[in-house]
Amino acid sequence: MVLKNLPIAHHRGRSDVSPRRLTPLIARYKRVPDPIMADVLKLTDRVAQGRKQLAAEAAGSVMLMNVDHGVYCGLDDIGSDIWRRLVQPMTIAALCDALAADYRGDRDQIAVDVLELLSSLRAQGLIDVV
Repeated sequence: MVLKNLPIAHHRGRSDVSPRRLTPLIARYKRVPDPIMADVLKLTDRVAQGRKQLAAEAAGSVMLMNVDHGVYCGLDDIGSDIWRRLVQPMTIAALCDALAADYRGDRDQIAVDVLELLSSLRAQGLIDVV
């Protein structure tokens, strides 16, 4: 579970806050399930660009924003290439195969990196599993 909106002082690990004092404080904040832990992406999953996102391209890089939550991120050149490929839904395995062929890289390492990127984008609501 991910806790949102905890006071800054508690994020910084103040030593004067006992666990007993912190428990009632945490209970008042909304608990949000961590989508990465709740449902791990697999190579057989079909993914596509999210329906509730905005994307803009500048100097070859893509900037993404989740409209509902106001979450945004920027992608580097390879991340932007991956984003462009997700216009049409495709399996993560097919995406990794295409990247391995185009970049002449180790497919297993590419799969690890792609799963990490897609998990992060999914957690921010920027891609959908279809």
